[in-house]
Amino acid sequence: MSMRKLMPATAAVAALTLAVPGIATATTNRNAAQPVTHNTLASHAAHNNARQAANRRAFGQAPAVPAAAGNCSGALRYSARHPRQVVSCMTAGTPAGRTGRVITRKEGFPVTCDSLPTVVWYYGRFQICLEDFFTEYEVVNGKVKGTAKFSYAQQLDFAPRSLQWTEADYARLDSVSGISKTNSLGWVTKCSGSCAPAKRTVFPVTPIKVHQTLHGTATFAGTPAKGTTGTLSAQPTVTVVDPVGKPEAYPITLAKSLEARCDSQVAVSNTSGCVIPIYVPVFTVSLASSGASAAMIQWAQTNLSGHWGLQGSGQPLRRLASDSKARANRNRICDGSFVSGSTNVADDSCDEFPFAKTYESGNLNGVTAGSQCAQVTAIRTANAGTVAQQWAKISVIGKPAASEKCVRGHIPLPLNTDVGGGLGRFAQAQRLIDNDEYWLAVTP
Repeated sequence: MSMRKLMPATAAVAALTLAVPGIATATTNRNAAQPVTHNTLASHAAHNNARQAANRRAFGQAPAVPAAAGNCSGALRYSARHPRQVVSCMTAGTPAGRTGRVITRKEGFPVTCDSLPTVVWYYGRFQICLEDFFTEYEVVNGKVKGTAKFSYAQQLDFAPRSLQWTEADYARLDSVSGISKTNSLGWVTKCSGSCAPAKRTVFPVTPIKVHQTLHGTATFAGTPAKGTTGTLSAQPTVTVVDPVGKPEAYPITLAKSLEARCDSQVAVSNTSGCVIPIYVPVFTVSLASSGASAAMIQWAQTNLSGHWGLQGSGQPLRRLASDSKARANRNRICDGSFVSGSTNVADDSCDEFPFAKTYESGNLNGVTAGSQCAQVTAIRTANAGTVAQQWAKISVIGKPAASEKCVRGHIPLPLNTDVGGGLGRFAQAQRLIDNDEYWLAVTP
């Protein structure tokens, strides 16, 4: 976007500890999900099919990958050798028959991803959320005597103007079979990567009965040095105290969270904050407020082979943080071949797409003169109203080949600056750093 005025634009580990006699191993049956992107993280899901489908579109999704693989075979072998001892073991992840099960409101947790399929991390730019399961098995003489099934949920919330972040954790004893109906459960969250403190106790070992839920929160802070970024992530480890056996601790490590990224005065001057970098946000440009400038972008996304920033057709745009490089990009595209006023546009300015503050700028992709871009001009559509209403459409100059690396337009300056200013505000709100990706959607 060229104009006379352009606005400037780690890992936490949750340890759920299950104190049980015997041997604990972790295994999870995961169904891989392809990441998807959208603009916002949805609010608490409703429970009809239409709303569930809408929520799946509103979240990014990634499979909850287990931290360790294994099963209860070790506990079974130990029990066979020690038939008089009661041995417990656990498996992490969705129990048999519950793969992909949708948590209902009646039995769900008060987290954003409730009612969506389990064993999947759902993420927005500032939040990640998971609902999952683990099972305790009591083994006697090499055979499973009983089981205790637990559900749990994690939600991590980050902020665009703070290094402090919170984790809310929930654990519920869903059912027991063949063993005592009471266990005790504790949850410790460890922090790895660029964060502090190293760990916190979310809730100490506490008695829990069938259908009871334990809940706690922990607060951490990202610790990047000034002018740098750092990553962090979260991961539960479980210990339960079963009253039928000696309360020895055999932690089980559950799924590791997606990484968060915190920066100190990198994305935005004099501020610090944290984001989920895998999430690709959407910059929205409105035809109603940006008129011909938005129309030019829409035309380029549809008609030129690059389809820059257009979901489903092109690749995301990538943020260019360097002001000097962006200035060089603008000067190349808006060079002497652009003659202001030559198409009778009021308050004419040189507008370009892809934006100068992207790595997709024509100047960085082989364009040596602005005349090599496709050329358009705003056309007057009304004699009254806002500038966007008076100059709402564009007309193509000449016959572009559709393979051009950019588009250059004669666009009224207020419309040009409207899009450029919006881009700067968007980059700050989403804490975009150099090379961060974003989509661009033109709306009515």
